Amino acid sequence: MSINIRTYMANLIAGRAIIGGLYDAVNNARRVCSLGGNFKYTFSLNGFGTKRYNSCQLIKFDTQALCESLSQIFNNVDNLSNLDLMVVILLKGRTEIRNLYCSFFKAENARANAKILCYTFCNPYPGFVDLDKNCLRLSANGVITLFNQSQNIRFNPIILFPIH
Repeated sequence: MSINIRTYMANLIAGRAIIGGLYDAVNNARRVCSLGGNFKYTFSLNGFGTKRYNSCQLIKFDTQALCESLSQIFNNVDNLSNLDLMVVILLKGRTEIRNLYCSFFKAENARANAKILCYTFCNPYPGFVDLDKNCLRLSANGVITLFNQSQNIRFNPIILFPIH
């Protein structure tokens, strides 16, 4: 069953604190490790559980997300819990998801300066998450409206990436 792309985007926006926190934790882990320190991060995802990760685990997952395709990640799924798998999947989609989060500030800036903004969101997991459209183009007002509507939504990680 396909998911409406606007619903999918709104869900990603609703999970911005959780997902963005993970991305920041990976960045902190890399920074702290480069200085010879250790970093711990507790990640919790409704329906998947809570786990405390150290910097080495976060960096390993990040490297896996950067170096492997989604198919390869799923071929190695035996070594990962569902929560670990969700961490790797979220890291795999980081560029597209971060661009979505940044689009709000770009849209506000464009509207404030009477400039035109055309933002395109594309499915970060094509072939794995069935959306009704692979990409959606929005104007500045469309982006701002979507972000405002997302404030009333509770993040649902199952919609993000249905793991069977």
